[in-house]
Amino acid sequence: MDLEELNMVTTQGITAFKTLSEEAFLHKHKIILVNLPLSVRQAFLMAGVRNLFPIANNEEAAFKMASRPSR
Repeated sequence: MDLEELNMVTTQGITAFKTLSEEAFLHKHKIILVNLPLSVRQAFLMAGVRNLFPIANNEEAAFKMASRPSR
């Protein structure tokens, strides 16, 4: 999921990301965040949800992460 154009995230947005993570887990899908702006990364960290999703710096790295088996 490319978040390059996301400037900020609210508490409602954090809740939506939590729900997305739970749904992805239930359906055995892998979601990788790409191009996460520093402000959003910091908001995730402050909200304690930084580890909900793997984060890749670019699409190539995301594809490599996606091709690895889940743990």
